[in-house]
Amino acid sequence: MPKIDKDLNFKPSKSVQKLWFNSKKAEKNYSGVRLPGFYGTSGFALDAVLFVIMLGLEVLGVYNLLIVGDLAIIMAMGLIALDIIFAFMAHANHANKLININYSIIATDSRQQQNFKQQANGLRKVISYIGKFGIVGLAIFKIAAFQGLLGYFNGLSLFIIATYLVVAYIHLYHTGYFLYEVIASIAFNRQKSKFIGGNKDFEVAEETPFTHDFSTTKELKEFEANHRRLYMDKGKHTDDKFHFVIESPGIFDDEDVSLFVGHQKNENRAELAVECLKFQMSIYGSSN
Repeated sequence: MPKIDKDLNFKPSKSVQKLWFNSKKAEKNYSGVRLPGFYGTSGFALDAVLFVIMLGLEVLGVYNLLIVGDLAIIMAMGLIALDIIFAFMAHANHANKLININYSIIATDSRQQQNFKQQANGLRKVISYIGKFGIVGLAIFKIAAFQGLLGYFNGLSLFIIATYLVVAYIHLYHTGYFLYEVIASIAFNRQKSKFIGGNKDFEVAEETPFTHDFSTTKELKEFEANHRRLYMDKGKHTDDKFHFVIESPGIFDDEDVSLFVGHQKNENRAELAVECLKFQMSIYGSSN
């Protein structure tokens, strides 16, 4: 999964970020404000383990199909490939939905919120449903094909039913995440290597960091960690509001959000969480 180097002024392209948005996120609740996650990955190890288990079960199921019937190996392998394709399709709307749901959280009025939520459900949602129905339908087809070729019901029949139900579950809830996590990681690291290769002195390069400034009636605690900081800009204070700036040399990821928000008093966390999300969305919006 993509790993952010906290001392590196690196931001991947928008296309690579979108690949990353297809990974599983960890939803967090900050004093009543629920953030679905944005720059982060959760549950990769479990997805990887279940993907390996799925491949083993697919091979085992296909082997039993070959044993009981005159099924060509190429056709059997095609069934596995079709499952993978359907898993990709089932995941087609994830990044689009994540982006628009996050935009809806920082929207300034109810109409904007509704528009973003509607944008999260377009053609990609239809493709996603086709993929999900395809996974379930293919599992039923393989179970029926095995039973038809076997000609009678026994303990092996129960085993095959359980096998393909587990396979369908993994494809619906884990395969897409795992595949996109791997693809995003490869693309991310490739761009990062090119960035480093073209900037030999990147560790001392004086590049303008990403910033997000905001005003609030609450006196937040200034904080600095991982080369990122939240500081008070006293020159922009007004009589009734404090002015703060969040600054980051590169991607401000979900771990940074948790760290910075967690450093505040409980009653101040919700507002800062939203400002952190605004910062993340501005970084994404300024990407090429």
